[in-house]
Formats: sequence, structure tokens, C-alpha cells
Amino acid sequence: MKTAILGTGNIGTAIAQGLLKGTLTAPEDLICTVRSPASLERLRQILPETVRLSHDNVEAVRQSRLVFLAVKPLLVETVIEEISPYLTSDHLLVSVAAGVTFEDISGFIGKKGDSISLFRLMPNTALSVSQSVTLLSVRKISEDSEGFDFIRHLFDEMGICFPMPESLMAAGTLLTSAGIAFALRYVRAATEGGVALGFSPGIAKQLVIYTVFGALGLLLAHGSHPEEEIDKVTSPGGITIRGLNAMEEAGFTAAVLAGLRL
Repeated sequence: MKTAILGTGNIGTAIAQGLLKGTLTAPEDLICTVRSPASLERLRQILPETVRLSHDNVEAVRQSRLVFLAVKPLLVETVIEEISPYLTSDHLLVSVAAGVTFEDISGFIGKKGDSISLFRLMPNTALSVSQSVTLLSVRKISEDSEGFDFIRHLFDEMGICFPMPESLMAAGTLLTSAGIAFALRYVRAATEGGVALGFSPGIAKQLVIYTVFGALGLLLAHGSHPEEEIDKVTSPGGITIRGLNAMEEAGFTAAVLAGLRL
């Protein structure tokens, strides 16, 4: 499918690279737009030569069916007003702008807003290593179920894609996009703890990373609740239960819940 990415900054570039690693987007079918000559030159260095690069959003839309709106939220209205005369009912318009609702987008488009297939998408930074948790919402599934299935398949190739109602997109973003930072903060803290126990920083980090990786592998393989796996390594009076109790006394669970209520 002919695809345009409007605003190929950090997230747009990650999407472009993810698409090209998959099986559904050929480089010659992709066009990426940027505003500055410096950004265009940056893309020339990291994307295949057959990917078309442009400063022209309108021409990109006219040449594509699938359009990713990857500009910053404050620029969404300006870019949509620029391209809306050229949007048709054949287009699949996918917004990656956090906090910009379907109602907002439809209003920016104007009279044609109700006839355009609209989607909201929120990947996380693991997109760059094909391990993204991507949230996908469609305004009305009956509008373009084929388009919905295609977009979901695209992002399943870059990790795993979860369809969800728009009402849960903000909450999902906390768990998945901000969640990357939350998980890494544990890794950092545990690494510091490993250094305090006598390991070098490099070895401590590797020990923590692979331990977390293994813990997640257990949950995925067994389909178990985390507490079930915790019970398997927790003996009465042992170091695990003492460590867990100390973490809880320091507010571990309360801190995580507080971070998710922002």
C-alpha cells in the first residue's frame, strides 16, 4: 500500500524503519516528509535510497492511501488544514499525536471529516527494535475493517498491537509508552544495588537485564499471574521475602500506582 509519513521526526522515523523491516511496505511505496533541509538530509543517511523524501505534505497525501500524521500535537491542526482538501474517502488517516482526539481531527478536516477513515496509534520507543507495544484505536470499526486489519498487521510485525477504545488510549499510553521509562527506572535502581553489593556496573546491569528478561519470559510462557511466579522463589524467612517486604515498606507498589495516576 502506498504510504506517507507526514512529519518524519523521531517517532515518524521509527515508524518508517519499522515498516521497512516488515513484509508489507516496499521502500519505493513509502514517502516521508520533513520541514527542514537538515531533517531531509538526516533521513537520506538512514533510509534506503528508494524511499521518497519531500517537503510537500500535499503531494505525499495525493500519492498515498495510508497516511501517518506524525507531527507534534500542536501542529496537527495546521497540517490537517493543509492536506484536508486532498483527503478522500479512500484514505486511511492515522494520527500518532498524543492527546488529539477523533473529534478534534474530524473538526480540523471539516465537512469531509465524517467520511474519512480515522485511526489513532500510539507505539513506544521499542519500535526501533521491533518490540513495540502499540495501541490502536479506530473511530468506527465498521468504517474500514480492512484498513484496521491491515494497520494492525503492520504493527504486529513491529512487536504487538493492541486494539482498544479511544477512551483508554491515554491510560494505555501511561502503561506502555511511559511504562518503558518506569521499567527502565527499576533496571537502573537494581543495577545501582548490584554495584553496592560488589559487582562492576557493567556486570550488574547485565545481571539485572537478563533477570528481568527471564521473569517476563516466565509470564509469557506460563500465562501466569506475577504472584504465582513470585511464590515459586519465595521461601519462609528467606532473602526473597525479606527483600520484597523491605521494598513494600519503602513504598514500592504505592510508588508505581502513584506514577500511573498522573
